Amino acid sequence: MKDSARRRHFEQVAAAVAAAWVGGWFRDLCSEGRPVAGGWPGTLREVRELVRVELAVRRIKAKSQDELEEVARSAYAIARRRWLAGVERDETSEASV
Repeated sequence: MKDSARRRHFEQVAAAVAAAWVGGWFRDLCSEGRPVAGGWPGTLREVRELVRVELAVRRIKAKSQDELEEVARSAYAIARRRWLAGVERDETSEASV
């Protein structure tokens, strides 16, 4: 696999992991009747495992620990941004009530 194709695959993995991870948090909080509030609750340790699983499902092997770490950190950053955007939306909707 060429480096550019490999990078695209890893970007897709990071985006998919982040979307599922944040979506899970939102669903859990909503089902418990709790607001989406505060700082991002996820950890790098969690996302590393989520990335490992997603790569295994897609049958992509990281060439190194550094490559795996890069994907995990990217997924973490995407998830954090989505979380914070959700917090802002939630706070805006509460303020208009």
